[in-house]
Amino acid sequence: MLATIGPVDSAVILIYFAVIVCMGTFLSRRQNSTEEYFLGRRSMHWLVVGISIQASLMSTISYLSVPGEQIKNGLMCHAAFLGMFPAIGVINFLVLPYLLRMRITTIYEMLERRFNLAVRMVGMSIFILLRVIWMGLVVYTASFALAEITDWNLSAIVVGLAIIGTVYTWMGGMRAVMWTDVVQWFVLFGGSLFCIGFIIFKTSTGPADWWQTAMTIPYPEQPFFDLDPRVRITAFGMIVQTFFAKICLHGSDQVAVQRYLSTPSSRAAGKSFLAYVACGIALLVVTSVLALALTSYSQYSLQGAAWSGPSDADKIFPWFIAHSLPVGVRGLVIAGLLAAAMSSIDSGINSLSAVVTVDIYQRFFRTDGDDRPALWVAKLVTLLAGLLSVVMAYAMHFLHDEHRNLFEVMNKSTGGLPGTLGMIVLAAILLPRCGSATLLAGAAVSMTCGWLITFSAELFGAHWGISFMWIIPAGCVSGLLVTAVLTLIFPDSRHESP
Repeated sequence: MLATIGPVDSAVILIYFAVIVCMGTFLSRRQNSTEEYFLGRRSMHWLVVGISIQASLMSTISYLSVPGEQIKNGLMCHAAFLGMFPAIGVINFLVLPYLLRMRITTIYEMLERRFNLAVRMVGMSIFILLRVIWMGLVVYTASFALAEITDWNLSAIVVGLAIIGTVYTWMGGMRAVMWTDVVQWFVLFGGSLFCIGFIIFKTSTGPADWWQTAMTIPYPEQPFFDLDPRVRITAFGMIVQTFFAKICLHGSDQVAVQRYLSTPSSRAAGKSFLAYVACGIALLVVTSVLALALTSYSQYSLQGAAWSGPSDADKIFPWFIAHSLPVGVRGLVIAGLLAAAMSSIDSGINSLSAVVTVDIYQRFFRTDGDDRPALWVAKLVTLLAGLLSVVMAYAMHFLHDEHRNLFEVMNKSTGGLPGTLGMIVLAAILLPRCGSATLLAGAAVSMTCGWLITFSAELFGAHWGISFMWIIPAGCVSGLLVTAVLTLIFPDSRHESP
């Protein structure tokens, strides 16, 4: 039996939930239009937007998977962050100025202006599938962690998380989502810092000692560079993966783009991305130090005896919370774990609502200028999106087994979807003479390539399994190359870039 959450810890968790729901209730008084509900009237401060993006994209998956990956396989996974810096130039000087020139609510509106309705529907469909899968993964990882920490029923946790995230998003819209994201980011960050401090206090050790312990562990070999795409992780591969993943995510995914569109200008949007990077660096440092602390802690008990906790690296952090933290503090750290989940659930739900309302309801069914029916459609879709997150959480349960840690599940779960979505938007920006037919042909190649790499081991045998690092880069590049070649052969001279 794992540690049971007592009344003090439960009270801390309930207070956290109450604060979040009260924020949604307070901000619900301003909801009188879809522009307010989805974009905060395009008046959100760049710092709030940047922190919100970091909180929503990190989620429980990173809160658990990054320490778990480092404990199991070493520090090489953190090389990924170096790919963020070249992405800054592409996003801040190419992608965001292009998007902010247009008064759009969803990025898929831009695709219809640039190409046609078919491309808009393809982009929208890819996004919906991508976010439904992602929300299911987020709900599952949070529920998985709580089930490891407590004696609560996994199904009850899944449903409870989805309901709470849906309720305050339904009430407060994007403004509530972003402000609660800010609160949740600081709760998550503070919980990680406390865990580090607690290990220092209880073991009388520090980062230098943890580093020495980590260096004695025979981690799997992870080279800086290797021409073999089957090598699970290399520093070069992680850098390339991050570069393309960030461009695809921040340039084509409604969850991120919607936040940039809520700022008053492209300059403010660019500052939001820099704030996102700064928050990412802070969390990278904290999570890597926390993972070092847990690596050392999991080698020996406080008395120096052999470790009696779980051998599964993904379960060490939850076990530590359940068995080592004092009453009350345990509830605070669990609140941080929940904060990571909520910040991704609310973002996915609100963005799905925006896409369905704008790209389907307003595009095909709205006949007048009255915004009230659209607002109610948005709120109805919010409730349905919350229900979908529960269904997908159960689906994710079957992907997470002893052969895949959470870090790998996170990177493989969405397959060819992110690379294809990013490739479509990049083609719209970089290839002004590209037409809809050539773009869709390139998108088909991109999607096929991404999914073939995702399931290469299952399709061609374990020996031929290509690393998850190459799913997004290969999908994005292959689609762009095919689109560029077809554009040279069949240029669309009738169309000019907006």
